[in-house]
Amino acid sequence: MKRVKMIIVTGLVLMTGVAVASEADVQGQIQLLRQNLENSRANLQQYRANMEASSANAVEATQAVRQLREQRTQLNQNTSNIEKNKALIDQVQKQIQGFQKEEAAQLATEQKQIAELRAILEALEKNKAQREKNIQVYQAQLQQLEQDKEGWDSQRTALAELNREIDLKEQQALAQRQKWLDRRQAYREEAVKWHRQSQVAEQSYTRARRLND
Repeated sequence: MKRVKMIIVTGLVLMTGVAVASEADVQGQIQLLRQNLENSRANLQQYRANMEASSANAVEATQAVRQLREQRTQLNQNTSNIEKNKALIDQVQKQIQGFQKEEAAQLATEQKQIAELRAILEALEKNKAQREKNIQVYQAQLQQLEQDKEGWDSQRTALAELNREIDLKEQQALAQRQKWLDRRQAYREEAVKWHRQSQVAEQSYTRARRLND
């Protein structure tokens, strides 16, 4: 940021009936007024530039907040999908457990029939072997589904952590935006002040130049 130039306050003394200031004094006063005018204009331009830079930074901070909020919305949707998938797994798991119980019950019945019906032992033995395989398959499926549930839980935990990080970044972005908005307001006030000062300096310079002419 450029240093604000110092304004030297001075004026011309006009007296009636008193000796008028020398030509050198008048020229010196006019030179001071001209310097004041140039410094005021330079300060006005600088504060306007600062105000524009603050506005641009505030816009960038606002865009960052919007992007973070969009990311949070997507994470919340993903979390909702995880819960739906878990519910579906629970439903399939219960169905498979029902199948497993049915197979186990049927296996017990057929084992009794083996003792009672020796004639159909071979057929029942085949059924027994097949149903045991089915139970193993269902058991393996249950184990796989349980692992899938654990994987969903891990992913949900990771998404929750990302959500917390986004919350933190949003707070930082909001604070950054507020900082730039505050600076923009301060620069705007300074620009107004120096605009008025520039007008006063210009009027003083013009009046003095006319009097000198």
